[in-house]
Amino acid sequence: MNYLKISLESHHRLIALTALQHHEREDGQGYPLRMGGKDIHLHAKIVAIADVFHAMSSNRVYHQAMPFYKGD
Repeated sequence: MNYLKISLESHHRLIALTALQHHEREDGQGYPLRMGGKDIHLHAKIVAIADVFHAMSSNRVYHQAMPFYKGD
C-alpha cells in the first residue's frame, strides 16, 4: 500500500469523525453520541465554533444575521 493511499484513508476517517462529532458539547449534552470534554476530537471542536459563527452571522428564516463587528 503506498503512502498517498494510506494518507487519504486517514484524512477521510478524520473528516468523517469531525462531521460526526461537531454537534457534541463539552458538557456532554450534545448529539448524536452525548460525548463530552476530552472525548471530542479537537478538529470537531474547531468546526463546531465555525458552525456556530456561521449560523449567527448568516440570515436565516428564523433570525437576521448578527454583525460580527460593530462600527462606531
